[in-house]
Amino acid sequence: MYTNTMNNYLANIESLRAYVKCVEPTLMKEFDTVFEGNKELLVEMVAIFSDKAEGLSEEQRRISKEIVRDMERTQGEEDAVSYITSLTPLQFKKIIDSIVLVSMQHRLLFDSTLISLIIQFELLVSNIIRDNLQKNPEILKGRNLSLEDLQKIGDVDDAKKYLLDKEVESILRGSYLSWKKYLKETLKLSVKCIDEHADTIVEIFQRRNLVVHNEGIVNSVYLKNVLIQ
Repeated sequence: MYTNTMNNYLANIESLRAYVKCVEPTLMKEFDTVFEGNKELLVEMVAIFSDKAEGLSEEQRRISKEIVRDMERTQGEEDAVSYITSLTPLQFKKIIDSIVLVSMQHRLLFDSTLISLIIQFELLVSNIIRDNLQKNPEILKGRNLSLEDLQKIGDVDDAKKYLLDKEVESILRGSYLSWKKYLKETLKLSVKCIDEHADTIVEIFQRRNLVVHNEGIVNSVYLKNVLIQ
C-alpha cells in the first residue's frame, strides 16, 4: 500500500545525500584555499589569542612572544593589527571576512540539509496519512462541513477531498509525537520502526527548531524536550 510512497521518500533522501556529497568538497576546497593563503597570519593570531599556543614550533613561539610583548607597548587597535600582520586594517578585515564567509557557507549547507530532511519526513507522514484515509474514508466519519463550506465547494467529491486535506493539515500542525500517536491509534499502523529511534528523531526535530527559530543556539525549550545522554 505504501510502496510508492516509501520509494519516493528514499529517493529524495538519497538525492539529498548526493547533494551534500557534491557540494561539501567544493566548500572544503575553498576553505583550504583561504586557509593556506593566509596560514602565517592565522598562526600569528592563534599564538596571540591563545594562552597555550599548542602545535607551534619553537621559532613560532619565540616570534609570538615578541609580538605579544610589542603589542603591549602598541597603542591603538589599528596600529596593532598593522604591526602583527604587515597588512592594513582593511586588508586584515577582508581576510577574516573571507574565512568567516566560507565557515558560514559550510554551516548553511548542513542547516539547510537538516531542514530539507525534516520536510521530506513530514511529506512522508502526510502521504501515509493521505493514502490511508483514501483507502479508509470511514475514519473521517463525524467530520462536519459548515453550510458556507458546502456552498463554496459545491461538489460531493470535492467535499470529500476537502475533509481529507483538512484532516491531514490538522495532524501535521501538531508535534512529531502527536503524528506518531495518530498513526498508531487512529490509523492502526505499526510504528515500531520509529519507536526504536524515538529519542534521536525528537532531537532532530528540536535541532531543526533551533536552526529555524534561534540561529542554532541551544535554549531551554531544546533542553526540556531532548533527553541528554
